[in-house]
Amino acid sequence: MLAVRATEEFTSPLPPGFEVRQVFLDSLGVLYLDCSKAIRSVATGPGGSDLAISAIVLTLAGTFPEVKRVQFLADGQVKERYLGV
Repeated sequence: MLAVRATEEFTSPLPPGFEVRQVFLDSLGVLYLDCSKAIRSVATGPGGSDLAISAIVLTLAGTFPEVKRVQFLADGQVKERYLGV
């Protein structure tokens, strides 16, 4: 499980309580990230929300060539905002 923590030297673009609960890759190369409900505030946050999501997607796709798309879920529910990312 990945948890986000902010310190005095570092402020995370992800909200407190953000966790990746499960990760799985299907046969078509779609990587599913099942996150905590805190992902909802990333979707509605000011300015940096698209940057944070893009950074996650680009890091995963750049690190793992088998990843063709990334689908975000919030507590197992599809996040429509990120379909096709």
